[in-house]
Amino acid sequence: MLSTRILIIGGGIHGTFLARALTEDCGLDAGDVLVLDPVGRPVREWRRRCCIVGMSHLRSTSSHNMETDYRALRRWARQHGYEYDIHFREPYARPSVYAFHAHMDHVLVRSRIASRFVPGTAQSLSRTVTGWIVESEAGQIHAETVVLATGPGPPRVPAWAAETEIRHVYADPEPPRPDAGTRIAVIGGGISAWQFACRYAGSHDVSVFSTHGIRASMFDSDPGYLGPKKMSSFLEKPVPAREHELRTARRPGSIPPDLETMVRTHLAREQLSFHVAAITSARETSSGYELRTKDGARHGGFDEVVCATGFQGQHAPGGFIAQVARECDLPCSTEGYPLLQRDLSWAPRLHVAGGAASLVLGPTAGNIVGAHKAFRTLRTGLS
Repeated sequence: MLSTRILIIGGGIHGTFLARALTEDCGLDAGDVLVLDPVGRPVREWRRRCCIVGMSHLRSTSSHNMETDYRALRRWARQHGYEYDIHFREPYARPSVYAFHAHMDHVLVRSRIASRFVPGTAQSLSRTVTGWIVESEAGQIHAETVVLATGPGPPRVPAWAAETEIRHVYADPEPPRPDAGTRIAVIGGGISAWQFACRYAGSHDVSVFSTHGIRASMFDSDPGYLGPKKMSSFLEKPVPAREHELRTARRPGSIPPDLETMVRTHLAREQLSFHVAAITSARETSSGYELRTKDGARHGGFDEVVCATGFQGQHAPGGFIAQVARECDLPCSTEGYPLLQRDLSWAPRLHVAGGAASLVLGPTAGNIVGAHKAFRTLRTGLS
């Protein structure tokens, strides 16, 4: 049996950030922290998703990087010859994926955090007198403290697509590589859908289907929730009111203005087509996939149909958070969010980070800045 002081379940942005910050910034010994991750490598899934949709720049400001110092990424980029005009996009100095990943690699090498990763999936969690036992593919792991940082949950697939072989853009281990000229239908109207569509616009025949028009927003939630301006009143409200505010504060299905400009340019050049329509069914015919919309229209001849319809959420009914709630009899809100204390504890020595901590950290909990907020909240209790 493996044994550790702190076990972080999930090695994405949040889990990796917390592991690095606890060891480098709080002075914990590297041997005090383990990260259990299905791939066993830091931030592997994040990188894969960036590659699949062809992301060029992050939506987040460069202040939200893999170090606790908000200036670290810009300073490192300047020292290593990353030209500002190329690798940072205004406003808010949003970094290129290339610069963000290069800086992240620098941080990972320096911190040697990859050596603390254990490959495997958490299967169950149970209490002991001295902490928690995690059953995993890697065997039993005993930890004094567990932090659940399990990512955005499984992809959200429309019911009509689940009845076919149509896949979500993030479902396959390798990114799709359609042949030039392939007719592609992209389902979704958010940032992943439009990034994926723009990646293949011009070289492929791409049609985007969304239930709403193009929504432009610099960020995916109100930036007032980054600090006390909106968080103070948010935390004073009862749980149902906070759940309602989370829904209204978030801007799902929106894209930043620079991506909107790119989309509208492709549309004007007829390199993309766009349909505001709700798909109700799909079937495979001799000439390709045929999609039927709510108004009865049919769109056919697609070689590939790709769903880019977001994620179910870390607190989704079928996820590990929900499983832990059932097995350990832990409280959740009516929408499935763990009912956490202000220190992000769900039970003694059990903490939650990421989107599932939204009732405490607000609508930015699942973003990169949410990892920063989680660390500032956890550091006193865990270090």
